[in-house]
Amino acid sequence: MQSPGPRDSPRPWSGCNSFSHCHGNGLVLHAEHGLPEFNTARSLRVTSLWWGLLLLLCCHFAFAYGKYASDFLDLDKYVAGQTPLPYQARALAGAIMCFADQLPGAGGARELGRKLFKDPRRLQIAGLAFASLLGSVLTTRASLARLTGSVDFSRWASLLVVYMAYFNYILYYGPNFILPYDLPSLFFFCLGMYLVISNKSGWYYACFVVAVLNRETVFLLTIFFLIWHWHRLEPRPASSRLRWLAPHWLAHHYANNPKEGNGLFLPHFEDNFRVILKPYHWPNLLSNYGFTLPLLVGLRSWIKNRAISQAALLPLWFVVMMVLGVIIETRIFGELISYMALAVGLILYNRWYAPGQAALEGHSLQS
Repeated sequence: MQSPGPRDSPRPWSGCNSFSHCHGNGLVLHAEHGLPEFNTARSLRVTSLWWGLLLLLCCHFAFAYGKYASDFLDLDKYVAGQTPLPYQARALAGAIMCFADQLPGAGGARELGRKLFKDPRRLQIAGLAFASLLGSVLTTRASLARLTGSVDFSRWASLLVVYMAYFNYILYYGPNFILPYDLPSLFFFCLGMYLVISNKSGWYYACFVVAVLNRETVFLLTIFFLIWHWHRLEPRPASSRLRWLAPHWLAHHYANNPKEGNGLFLPHFEDNFRVILKPYHWPNLLSNYGFTLPLLVGLRSWIKNRAISQAALLPLWFVVMMVLGVIIETRIFGELISYMALAVGLILYNRWYAPGQAALEGHSLQS
């Protein structure tokens, strides 16, 4: 049985033939032999433009995220390992911030943080947001390139991650709390999906172990892994055991920390149920992923990838967050930007981009 995913290797010249010119990826094909030539000047201009825009967007996002969101945790206590469970168990971001405190120039960075954000920890939060968002876009670009075979389309479609992140982390009217592990969690989901799509299971397990140290929601990424590989799963006892080492270590290391709820989660189902019954909350809930959920529902058949079109992560995530999260906080759905960017990107590619490219090639042949 064939994999539900794409071919094992991307086809960056997908859609071109030996008699046409393919300018979408900065390539020109010889009419006689079908050999690719890079249109170097154009490719360099487009690539430079994309990188400039991406870095500008990530800087703007990181500054807005660090400046305008509200603190939920005492960040100094979080870095010192003294906040209540379950928050302290999400320890990776705190370890990174603690490491940053030891670097040369940390004093100057603290002073800069006071000038920009009135809090030196906010500069570290902005740095985490910048690096996480940049990494999320780059890994999503790689995933889309494997799924579509179009490097040019994937480059620009990967910016859907930034567009959606603004709605989930910046432009919402619920409690706008900063939690240092939110954006790194998005990155680990994007990276994990790329590793699954690329059939790099060994790297996926390694990513999983590190991601658990950041936030336990990465366990839900296993659903995507199972859907993608459902027909050819092989027992991996060593890897399976390894994935559970991190949670056990965290539970032991922070066993004496104070606990909120049972120390694992805080149930919110009754409050969340009341929220979704109130129509004035619906616009905020629908704003998740930049109002693209109706596009997914209406045009899901255009995804044309069995594993991604099943969309099993979305309802499962909603059910889990109805119990464990505060549903009005759109940030709790942020990790699934990793999935939504791929799904919406495939809809755009199959419904409009690929047919448009085919029409241009047909017109070029006729002329």
